[in-house]
Amino acid sequence: MLNRHALTKLRNDVKDGLNTKVICLVPDRLSRKLMNQLIITDEIEKRGVQLVFVNGEYTKTPKGNLFYSMRGAIAELKGEKLTTKLTTF
Repeated sequence: MLNRHALTKLRNDVKDGLNTKVICLVPDRLSRKLMNQLIITDEIEKRGVQLVFVNGEYTKTPKGNLFYSMRGAIAELKGEKLTTKLTTF
């Protein structure tokens, strides 16, 4: 979901040039949906803002991009499995 108050503020701050670096624990904290994660990452990087992850480093190489996307896809799957479990109780 891209409609989160703090995320919207971060995206606006990046767009307005207020940040030089964004520090995030792990990629799936940006979003648990891979598509949204990639959109946010692209927005940040296109503005020349450095995106740093505390737990993991993802190089801008084909292999690094693959691992970054895989982690996002796995997070999305885990989120869907959790939602399914919660709604079946």
